[in-house]
Amino acid sequence: MPTRNHETERAGTTPSHALVHFAGQQITTDSRIVAKALGKLHKNVLRDVRQILTDVPAEFAKLNFELCSEISCLQYGKPQPYYRLSKDGFMLLVMGFTGPQAMAMKIAFIDAFNAMAEFIRAQGTATLAAFNRAMQQHPADKRHISHCGRDMAGGRSSSPPSSST
Repeated sequence: MPTRNHETERAGTTPSHALVHFAGQQITTDSRIVAKALGKLHKNVLRDVRQILTDVPAEFAKLNFELCSEISCLQYGKPQPYYRLSKDGFMLLVMGFTGPQAMAMKIAFIDAFNAMAEFIRAQGTATLAAFNRAMQQHPADKRHISHCGRDMAGGRSSSPPSSST
């Protein structure tokens, strides 16, 4: 079993692929990941998010900060709250964080969000190209199938084939 280096984890060196993820059709991160990347206590990041929620319009809060919970066996099954953050929610949260570690984390998150968005764009472009190729091929396939059907119908006879024994 690999050992965990808590000093490295606290130093904000979380790999960029672990910073963001998909939630439905949206690229998100969450308050636990932000806390870990900054080396902050999660309860303090939750406090900062809750303060933001008192200051922003309700519609913005609804679109960019989703309260979630996770059952923690370390807390005897008590649900532990965290916030799922959109890119805009993340940006608003980290604007107030200062210092070299915070700046490095901000850049890493922005890069991760942008890389995920580019991946989605590339996947969409590839899917659209495949769809267009299929649509262009469809008439030719339809004609081919139609010809095969006519050929099969033309070869039919009214009596079953005779068997020679």
